[in-house]
Amino acid sequence: MERINPNSEVALYRQLDQILRGKIQEGIWKPGDQLPTEAELIAQYGVSRITVRGAIKQLVADGLLVRSQGKGTFVATAKTLFPANDTIGFSKTCLMQGKRPNTQLLKVEKVFPPSDASKHLGMASHVKVLMTERLRSADGIPVAIETNFYSPILDDIVNADLNGSLFSILNQKYRITVKHGARTIAVCSATSYEANLLQINRRMPLLLFKDKILDSDNTPLYFSKQVYCTETMELSIY
Repeated sequence: MERINPNSEVALYRQLDQILRGKIQEGIWKPGDQLPTEAELIAQYGVSRITVRGAIKQLVADGLLVRSQGKGTFVATAKTLFPANDTIGFSKTCLMQGKRPNTQLLKVEKVFPPSDASKHLGMASHVKVLMTERLRSADGIPVAIETNFYSPILDDIVNADLNGSLFSILNQKYRITVKHGARTIAVCSATSYEANLLQINRRMPLLLFKDKILDSDNTPLYFSKQVYCTETMELSIY
């Protein structure tokens, strides 16, 4: 077992960082493996809690480890790479990267839409529209929460299986070709509700996407808001 040298000029947390990093890079700890507890690392390497936390914090910052609220610290899996303009949809993006997409329908209800959604749909803000909320996962790891506000022309979409690709439903059920009208990207902090679904800590940074979805005739279909977990996804720009 590698040991910490208290007489070294290298800071203790840096030494521990290198030891733990080596276990990951050598495959001793594999993606998804849970790390020993802080108490176990303290006892194993004869260091303080501050040293352990400093090393873990650096490895999390470098994307090698992830913390799961109430569960512990785990070796990170490879992040899912999403195109920033996303014209093919979540499910197809996952499949192209060899990952298994999964969608869990969380809510279906009629709501008063936010102003940006009602404006895109060309509806008065006091008129309720159909809203769905879905949890998107890749290889069983929660990646995003998607909230959609639909045009009345899609009200019967509730009869379709929404635990799958929405683009496929629109194409096969309605013979609609989806087109993105515009996308904005911002940063927000995870609420308690979002953190619980994405299995992260509250107030962790999330990427907030807002999409205006049209058909090939530029008819508004729905307005989509998605929050993506920055620990499990990366954006590509091309």
